[in-house]
Amino acid sequence: MDEAAISAQRAADPATAASEWDGTFRDDVASYLDDALIDNAVEHGRPLELPPLVGGYTVYAAFVDAAGGTGGDAYALAVGHREGERIVIDLVRDTAGRYDPEGVTKAYASLLQEYGISTVTGDSYAAQWVAGSWSKCGVHYTRSELPKSQIYLEAIPLFARGLVRLPDHPRLLRELRLLERQTHRGGRDTVDHPRGGHDDLANCVAGVLRALSDHLGYVYDLSVDRDAVDLVLQPPKRLFPTLTDEQYLRIRQPIGPYGIPR
Repeated sequence: MDEAAISAQRAADPATAASEWDGTFRDDVASYLDDALIDNAVEHGRPLELPPLVGGYTVYAAFVDAAGGTGGDAYALAVGHREGERIVIDLVRDTAGRYDPEGVTKAYASLLQEYGISTVTGDSYAAQWVAGSWSKCGVHYTRSELPKSQIYLEAIPLFARGLVRLPDHPRLLRELRLLERQTHRGGRDTVDHPRGGHDDLANCVAGVLRALSDHLGYVYDLSVDRDAVDLVLQPPKRLFPTLTDEQYLRIRQPIGPYGIPR
């Protein structure tokens, strides 16, 4: 092997190089969630897909991970709603293999309309057809303001506090268990699937969890009188030792309707 090439890899990513060339175990890569946290979130015995609730007032949210239908990543969708502090994932669906993405969008849009959802959020998938395709079906598509890794990281406290309810969906649970959290030089964390893996369903679930919660797992009841209740939460930083200063400041911001900072 070319020593210069190996030296360059060591300089670019010491942890990976140590694993690849020296046979050492990596200490910068860990599981995204403990198996116990995932198991605690699974609602065994419930249907894989919950129908829309009738009567009362239930707000549903949806997140999609769009794909082009060329046989690579799946085109995935998740829908969820709030029950008090808990967030229930009502359904997850994905379409894999070769398919017509316009046709899948149309089918998903019809499903969302059953839940009264007129807006769907997606990741930063850059293809121009995505927003246009959803618009043709009467659903407004918005791109997430956060990258995928940040969405994953902000969902962790929800799992830790036992606020997540998931269907017993084998593929979704497998994706969650295989997600890897990696710490880079400078302390920045990223979350992604392992090489050769997929996280389409997991990505959609994390997106729904964030859409239905306040920053970093601090949720509140939308039915309360906001004029009578102080919604400003002041969690001590020692409870979140892995957060950056920026992340910590976000959860101390005054929170307005639907998680929007005042």
